[in-house]
Amino acid sequence: MKDTKNTELPGKFALVTGIIMVALTIAFVVLLTTLVAYMTRTAERYHDEPRTFYYYVQGGRYVDMIDSRIRNEVAGYTEASDSEYKEYYALADYYYAESLYKVYSARKDPRAADAMKDMEESAAKLDSLKFATADVDSLFK
Repeated sequence: MKDTKNTELPGKFALVTGIIMVALTIAFVVLLTTLVAYMTRTAERYHDEPRTFYYYVQGGRYVDMIDSRIRNEVAGYTEASDSEYKEYYALADYYYAESLYKVYSARKDPRAADAMKDMEESAAKLDSLKFATADVDSLFK
């Protein structure tokens, strides 16, 4: 006589396990797609606000301004597109140009003159943040 209980249990178990695996796979794909979409939207919009640049100036964190400027330009917040950032970008450029100037002049590299010219151009773009150039200058003395 054939035992039907032993053959039915593995068949039902395999069916239930298969259904659970398909449901978990579908849920995983949906969650992964949602996560990728969220990360893409967030990465495209991330940028530093003008108040962040303000805090950098107040704290003398000019190196961070360079990093934030690059991040903002990648996100589409360029000097031409957003006038709020114009002076902050000019101050970041001033700091960067002065750091290059100090390195080039210490090595007696002819590019020091170009860096000095960049400093002057950046300083000419400053209005309300002109005071910060003295702070930047003092960092490199």
